[in-house]
Amino acid sequence: MYWDRPVSVGYDTYFPSNAYGIDYYRIEVSANPSDFQNLVVSVTCSIGQTNSVCNFDRRVASIVGLSKAVVYYYRIMAGTIVGIGQNSTTVASPTIAGAPAAPVAVNLTSTEVSAGAFTYDFAFQAPADTGAGTSVLAIVYYVQVSGDNFSTVVASATLTSAYAGGLQQNMLWTLQAYPNANRTTYSFRVRAANYFDTLGASGPFSDVLSAVLPAVLPGCNAGYTGPDGGPCSACPTGTWKSATGSGSCTGCPFFSGGTCTPCTDSTACLCNAGYSGPDGGSCTACVAATYKSGNGSQACTSCPANSGSLGTALTVCPCDAGFTGPDGACEACAVGTHKSAPGPSACEACPENTTSALASSSCVCDKGYYDLAALE
Repeated sequence: MYWDRPVSVGYDTYFPSNAYGIDYYRIEVSANPSDFQNLVVSVTCSIGQTNSVCNFDRRVASIVGLSKAVVYYYRIMAGTIVGIGQNSTTVASPTIAGAPAAPVAVNLTSTEVSAGAFTYDFAFQAPADTGAGTSVLAIVYYVQVSGDNFSTVVASATLTSAYAGGLQQNMLWTLQAYPNANRTTYSFRVRAANYFDTLGASGPFSDVLSAVLPAVLPGCNAGYTGPDGGPCSACPTGTWKSATGSGSCTGCPFFSGGTCTPCTDSTACLCNAGYSGPDGGSCTACVAATYKSGNGSQACTSCPANSGSLGTALTVCPCDAGFTGPDGACEACAVGTHKSAPGPSACEACPENTTSALASSSCVCDKGYYDLAALE
């Protein structure tokens, strides 16, 4: 209810016209224009009051608790600290409107905006009957979303005049990027209420519209990667992928690789030669004097005598310095010969005036000779 200020605040010419301001307004509501002794409701709006009951400065009050299909009569009086003034003329209200009819559900579309997330666009129209009779009343819409025939509501919205530039005859409500990894069929419905409805007295729901989800594009098979629907490429050597879909191939752990193309499981990642560990697990270098010649989970093997003493992650056992022969079958260098580095190379004769013992890696000067290089 709205009203204007009174022309006079009730003082004669001996007092300034603004000596006292209005302290409150009293609004009275009756169902009988001749009987304001038996009120339906009354509201007092005091100076400075700004709440859901009234706004004193704007001179507006909210009258609640009235019944539908009844004409009510209103009057208002202003009061100061001196007392209350005369009542205004009586104003008859329009009949309180009933609930609106059901809105018209028009269309529901869905778009998969990312894996397992959908945006839904729900279009509907205002009801033909807003429940307003001859009055034009604002409408509020209540939208509900459910995946189980509305036993539970998973999403909802209240659309007022603040929504998207105001309420129109044709409305569109968007549910953005809603998660739906299980691709549940969600249903939408809406109902309307006018601002004079009492709580719970909104109109009936519209017809239910269910979203038709876009077709699921086939994912790349295990061992292959690429976008859903293809093209799909085999995982490169040294990688694997166990699931169907657009996921990436996973690289094997360090010091391991797969011999299959494509590989579909981490156990295809075999420890490289020179390394040992479980298939698909961490691989550790063979320690000195051990070796492993092939890929897989087998343990490192001890090298034969006189081989593999230096280095780790060996795939063969080279003869130690002072020994010669094929890997793993090593014989000592003869007296007067030497071999300074590991490997299969032959032993070499000692230079003139030098000699060596059996299995020597270097030669020493004969008696009566000395090493000039050692003196420099």
